[in-house]
Amino acid sequence: MPLKVLVSLLAQTFYINDKKEPTPFIIYYLYPENSESENLQLNMNRGSRYEKNLMPREDIQVIKLGLRIPANTLSFHGDEGFYIRMKASEAEFIKQFSTV
Repeated sequence: MPLKVLVSLLAQTFYINDKKEPTPFIIYYLYPENSESENLQLNMNRGSRYEKNLMPREDIQVIKLGLRIPANTLSFHGDEGFYIRMKASEAEFIKQFSTV
């Protein structure tokens, strides 16, 4: 699901409860990453563009985290193989949850 679709779906979901104060929480958007882009942290908005009262909410965050997939490996096994590089990438991916 593209990030814009996810954010739109969440915005429509929270539009109904906009008058209430929800419990703060974080939503993780996980995806396979094939480049070296940084993680992206987004905040939900409160209000509507139509009513011209749009403001960022600090209580709901969407964090986009990518699992880097190794490319250009010569073999599956070995010191520089896909398996070893993928294990290192998985460890780095899991470590991100403790720093967010």
